[in-house]
Amino acid sequence: MIIDKAIPLRELQRLGVISERTRRSFDEKLLSGRISIVELNRLCDHLEIDMVRAMVAVLLLRNPMAYFETVCEVVAAYAEESSIAMHEQISAVSGDFGPIRRNLVQAHATKLTRDILDHQERAMKAGEEAFLDAMVRGEKALKQQGTTEYRRS
Repeated sequence: MIIDKAIPLRELQRLGVISERTRRSFDEKLLSGRISIVELNRLCDHLEIDMVRAMVAVLLLRNPMAYFETVCEVVAAYAEESSIAMHEQISAVSGDFGPIRRNLVQAHATKLTRDILDHQERAMKAGEEAFLDAMVRGEKALKQQGTTEYRRS
């Protein structure tokens, strides 16, 4: 049984997510990496698991529980989108595209991370300022309404 979602393996088999053969040795196959990619994809789809995010948590952060952290979600989104964008742009450019030195990749990653954090900080500050502005406008409206009601009496 898959504990977090409380889905019996027989149910996954009945739904066509996994085969009977996989069901009989599910834990062993999953832990040893011998589950077929087709079944793994169906399982992730059924359980609504983001495979890129799972790979970031398990392979890069080396912490499966990191899957549930916002930073993992953001890293996975950037990994996915930058992979797609780079593939499209490189395909459009003629000539060879060679590997980039690891230290240059690290420098780009550090700059990108700084840019993302700066953006988050500005967005949060703008949200707080918008909230405070709305509060001030609300107070002014209440005061004006109170003044108007007082004059009517």
